[in-house]
Amino acid sequence: MGFTIHPLTPDLWPALEDLFGPAGAVNGCWCMHGRIGAAYRRRPRGEN
Repeated sequence: MGFTIHPLTPDLWPALEDLFGPAGAVNGCWCMHGRIGAAYRRRPRGEN
């Protein structure tokens, strides 16, 4: 099995959404974990 890595561009965004699925990348959070750490688990999903 192989894979290819491409830079994320606006036209590839739907493919990234498909990869992560309906729950998003990390428990519904797409980018805040790296910025706020474990606090994202204490926040409501809609705020992440």
